[in-house]
Amino acid sequence: MAIYRTVSLTFWEDNKIVDDFTYKDKYFLLYLLTNPHTNLIGCYEVSIRQMSNELGLDKSEVEELLTRMEQVHKVILYAEETKEILIKNWHKYNWTKSDKLLKKVEALIEYIKNERLKKELEEILKKYRVSIGYLYPRDTSVTDPVLNINNNINLNNNTKLNVLNSNTKLNNLDNKKELIFNNIFSTIERNFGRTIAPLECDVIKSWVDNNISEELIVYATQIAVCNNACSI
Repeated sequence: MAIYRTVSLTFWEDNKIVDDFTYKDKYFLLYLLTNPHTNLIGCYEVSIRQMSNELGLDKSEVEELLTRMEQVHKVILYAEETKEILIKNWHKYNWTKSDKLLKKVEALIEYIKNERLKKELEEILKKYRVSIGYLYPRDTSVTDPVLNINNNINLNNNTKLNVLNSNTKLNNLDNKKELIFNNIFSTIERNFGRTIAPLECDVIKSWVDNNISEELIVYATQIAVCNNACSI
């Protein structure tokens, strides 16, 4: 479990937050984003009683805030029968392009009890993979709707493989740099004991692009950990 959560400063500049959220709405949403029950997928179990105790609010106030978040602001889904909550935009700020991370997300989705929330998160993951250019491994002998948009266009297997290879490159890094990036990414996640944020992921990519050695980057992050500075 992560020992802290990062909230972007843009939270306070978001037009929806500024214009539509009351001070209680903001307090409640910050709680939903940072409470100790949160996890990698942004879908976790927490009862109304727990929220009431942790927030210092009456149960009726929590119920009212849950309703506002789901029906008015449309930023969450809550399943009272299983006591599960889903933060709809969690993935935008907590997921990266890491194949390892996305496989963890996929595995954790299977533990969601409520079918409505599970289907919603499966759809979010599907759209997220498309948005970052991630393609599932495919049997290239089967017609692929992504590669073969027009059924009248016939692509041979070699062409399909070339398209897959070009799309699965990590941010245009060559194979060697991609390997270095993955090694650094995994090491830093392990050292920090948490998921690397998208902005931190971009910083790591820039280091690799600028040919900063893997050993130097890892050494620098180890020093940061020793100084209780688990961030990039």
